[in-house]
Amino acid sequence: MNPDPLTDDQLLDGYAKGMLTREQEVQYYQRILGMSKDNAEELASTDQAQDIRNAEAGSGPIL
Repeated sequence: MNPDPLTDDQLLDGYAKGMLTREQEVQYYQRILGMSKDNAEELASTDQAQDIRNAEAGSGPIL
C-alpha cells in the first residue's frame, strides 16, 4: 500500500532539502514543474536530476 501523497508544500520542502525518494521526486517533477509522467520518471532516474539539485543549491555545474 502506498503512503498518502505529499502536499505540494511537503514536496517543495523535501526537494529543497534533498530528502525525496525517487517516487516522490517523480511527483515533484509532475506536480510542481508540470512534466509528463514519462519525462518525470526519466529525469528522476538520470544524473541530470542531481545536476539540477546541485545548481539550485548553488553548487555544481551551471546548467
